Amino acid sequence: MLTDRQLKILQLIIRLYHEQQEPIGSKTLLQETDLPFSSATIRNEMMRLEELGFLEKMHSSSGRVPSSLGYRFYVDNMLPELVHNAIKKQDIQDMQAALRHRYHEISEIVDMSARMLSSLTNYTTIVLGPEKKQSKLTGFRLVSLSDTQVMAILVTDKGYVENQIFNVSQTLPQADLEKMVNILNDELVGLTLSEVFVKLQQDIPNVIRQHISARFDILPILYALIRRMEAENVVIAGKNNLIDYFQEETNRENIKQVYNIIENTDDLYELMMPTHSGIDIKFGSELKHASLKDLSFVTTTYQTKNGTGVIALIGPTNMQYSRVVGLMNAMSEELTDCINQYFEDL
Repeated sequence: MLTDRQLKILQLIIRLYHEQQEPIGSKTLLQETDLPFSSATIRNEMMRLEELGFLEKMHSSSGRVPSSLGYRFYVDNMLPELVHNAIKKQDIQDMQAALRHRYHEISEIVDMSARMLSSLTNYTTIVLGPEKKQSKLTGFRLVSLSDTQVMAILVTDKGYVENQIFNVSQTLPQADLEKMVNILNDELVGLTLSEVFVKLQQDIPNVIRQHISARFDILPILYALIRRMEAENVVIAGKNNLIDYFQEETNRENIKQVYNIIENTDDLYELMMPTHSGIDIKFGSELKHASLKDLSFVTTTYQTKNGTGVIALIGPTNMQYSRVVGLMNAMSEELTDCINQYFEDL
C-alpha cells in the first residue's frame, strides 16, 4: 500500500514526534535524519500520507502528526522489526535484580513487577496476577482474638493466603468456632473459589443452621475474603503519570474519568483482556471510552504453571512502542520465571 519511501518517512515522523512532542515538518525531517530526498519530495510524500489517512495536520502548523490509522499501520506492519534492539541490556538487568528475590506471597511479586515496569517507562502500569478463580481452597480457619474480634484465614493451592479481622456482636464459644471451621473445611476444601462462592449461596447456610447454635453469620466474612482476594489480584503503579498525558487544562478533566475506569474492576478487566496472543495494542479511538481517546492500552499475558496473568500499560498515543513492547515481552518472561520459582520453593 505504501512505497518504501513513504514507509521510511512515516516511521521517522512517529519516532521524532515521540522525541520532540511537536508536529513534524519536512524541515525537521531533513535536519534530524539522513533522508536522501529533497525538501519538496518529502513535503509531497507527507501530503500523500495525509491523503491516505496516515498523517494529520495540527491546527495551522505545517507540521503533521501520526493519525490513529498511521499508528495502527506502524504497530501491525513495522514495529516487529524494531523491537529487538529497542531495549538496553541494563533494563533487563534492572528488571531481574528487582524480581529475582525470595518472596513470601505472589502479591509481592505482582506489586514489584508493576512498579518496576512503571519506573522503566514512566507510564501507568497494571498487572493482573495469575487467575485466582480456579484456585482451590485448601484450608479455612477462624481464630478468636478477643470477645468481640475474630480473624478469618483463607488458603488456596496456588499459594494465596488471605486474612481479615472482623468484629462480632457477641462472644462465640470456642466449640462453635471449631465446629464451624470443620463444617466449612469438610464442605469447601478442594473446590475452586468460583465453586466455593456458589456453594456459600446455596448449601452452606442450611448446614450451618443445622449444626451451630450461636447466631453468627459467617457468610459475609467469607464473601468479603473471596472478593478481597480477587480485588488484590490487580496492582496499579504510576497512576499519577496519567496527569502528564493531559497537557491542556481542559483535557485534565478527563483524568477523573480515566481514574474511575481503572478503579472499576469490570471496566478494567474488559480493557485489559487481550484479543489475541502476544502483545495487543489498542488506541484510544478504538476504545469505547471517550476519555481514553488520547491514550493507548498495551497488554500481554504471562503464563505460569498455576495460571495466566495479564500485564497492561497505559500511556499517550505517541509512546515509544518499540521500547514498550520490548520491555513488556521481557517482563512477561521474568514474571513467569519468578512466579514459577515461587511455587517450586514452597
